[in-house]
Amino acid sequence: MTATDPIIQDSFAATWQEELKDHFDEEERLLGPLAPPDHRSQLKGEHDTIRQAASKTEVNGLTLEECHALGHLLDHHIRWEERDLFPTIEASASEATLASLAVGTAILEKHRRNSTAAPRRHELADKRPRFESLGIDLAYLIETAAQTGPLWGTESEQLDTTLLFWRQGEGIANHINDEVDVLLIFLKGSAQVAVGDQTLIMAAGQAIMVPRNTQRSLLALEECSHLNVHQRRKRLSPLRTTTIVP
Repeated sequence: MTATDPIIQDSFAATWQEELKDHFDEEERLLGPLAPPDHRSQLKGEHDTIRQAASKTEVNGLTLEECHALGHLLDHHIRWEERDLFPTIEASASEATLASLAVGTAILEKHRRNSTAAPRRHELADKRPRFESLGIDLAYLIETAAQTGPLWGTESEQLDTTLLFWRQGEGIANHINDEVDVLLIFLKGSAQVAVGDQTLIMAAGQAIMVPRNTQRSLLALEECSHLNVHQRRKRLSPLRTTTIVP
């Protein structure tokens, strides 16, 4: 097999770092929860194939044959999104969901226009808005989590909800919240939760109420995800740590 043209190699590597890498993350975060399972699987699968090609580019490079195959995949992927994925989401989503999606994409474009440095995508990822809608696929957000801590959040006039994800050994440092009671609903994995002078092992499908003015901490015993639900207030800012001693 023939080695790739350095110009093609460098062009794809630059496009990946400056545009495609976080564009894929943004699509999966914003559109994934709205797509039917088969469309969601195809979106993630084709993205992962292109991600693997990008990783190979950085290590050993791609052959000309692999570059041609990648070009065909990118072309197919774009056409599939425009002709199938986007119309399917538009036909099934509510007006409120589409309006929220429009706001999210507009904010992303604003951040892009205001960014001047070329290697900027990691900064855009940090600024990415949380997607808010009347319905959300929590299982998908947990399955595709690329970071720990808050994955998604929404609020109404009365309630505030945050979805959090932790890897083993991570969690919320010991602290006291003196403003609101918090309901923790566990959706995946297990965690050791200390509330006052009690320590409990919580698993998926279980919940615990943490009263305000009570010292609390959380340590993930494995990959763990939970919802924090409480009366609306200034958003909680849990302290992330990998060395919690409840």
